[in-house]
Amino acid sequence: AREELPRRCGRPIMQFTAVEDLSGLNMRFLNARALSNYQMIVRVCEDDYPEMVKRALVIRAPNMFERIWNIVKRFFDEGTRDKIHFASVEHTFETLSKYIAPEWIPACYGGELRIGESDTCHPVCVNPRSQVPEELIQQISSTWDMLAAATRNGLQTSPS
Repeated sequence: AREELPRRCGRPIMQFTAVEDLSGLNMRFLNARALSNYQMIVRVCEDDYPEMVKRALVIRAPNMFERIWNIVKRFFDEGTRDKIHFASVEHTFETLSKYIAPEWIPACYGGELRIGESDTCHPVCVNPRSQVPEELIQQISSTWDMLAAATRNGLQTSPS
């Protein structure tokens, strides 16, 4: 499927690394309805978008996550499970930097990426019912311009 789709579409198909910060996860998220919804989402993604995710990095998972993982890992096929990597709070930056260049890692995880004054890049997540502030658009644009210039000048922005 991964080789056939680019031929059918007439364009390259990109893969991405997904990062999921699980800080704050607790047992109230572990209920039948949530698990059922999660299982459905996983199936749709695996069936309709095969091989799009190159890897998934799960960071800052609480201690109780192992119990949750032992339940939800059965929702994934073996190939997908092999793409999922876990990092403790202490090893967050070390794990992220194996796959993502530091300039693309938010400062709150030990990287260099900031949007304006935010080390979490949180201004990117705006309220969908409100207008995106012009100042935020300018901050994002200048950050992307800086990173694009660094890329053009030969800096590595995407480790293998």
